[in-house]
Amino acid sequence: MEIITLKNLEEATKEQVFNQVAKHLLQQQKKSLSKDGSTCFYRGADGLKCAAGSLIGDEEYDKVMEGKSWVGLVSEGLVPSKHVDLIIYLQGLHDDDNVEGWKNGLAKVAKEFEIKSNILGK
Repeated sequence: MEIITLKNLEEATKEQVFNQVAKHLLQQQKKSLSKDGSTCFYRGADGLKCAAGSLIGDEEYDKVMEGKSWVGLVSEGLVPSKHVDLIIYLQGLHDDDNVEGWKNGLAKVAKEFEIKSNILGK
């Protein structure tokens, strides 16, 4: 599958969603934050993307999404509901864990959702 965005998220497997987000986070190695650094953003300063934001194509992104959880975006019909639990876990990992802990956190998410991934080097 090509890069997952909102237009094809419904067709993606949980492994594909996890692998795309994990690869994104491990390559970026920075949190996507507001300009003042106080809040996690889907699209942050310097073009950074959060875990869930990496699933939103540039042409699909709207500033109205900021300040809302993925569940909030689902309830407003702005994003599909498929994989909502997985995306919430990944969003929480980005928002709440230190960058240094992301790899271990991703391994825990993979275990929780029974995902086999080669992204983590296992």
